Amino acid sequence: MVKFIFNKDSKRKFFDLEPAIQERVRQKLIFLKNHPNIYSVLVKVESIKNVTHRLRIGNIRLLLNQISFRKTDVEFFVVDIGHRREIYR
Repeated sequence: MVKFIFNKDSKRKFFDLEPAIQERVRQKLIFLKNHPNIYSVLVKVESIKNVTHRLRIGNIRLLLNQISFRKTDVEFFVVDIGHRREIYR
């Protein structure tokens, strides 16, 4: 089972997004929870501290930190969320 955990800052940034974009993010996270191989969708990141993967949803990026490495249960901590031109600064 896959879990996505938002921190206080990333939750605030999520709710600052437009409602249509929020829905796209929700739908993508639901899709990933049921995906048989989540690592085929996520991109591994090595250049940003405390970030292991990123998820692309149109122009929005989610920066993730994998906190659970068990084979059956995978948990990701959402470090940051935002537009692609601002997220990597």
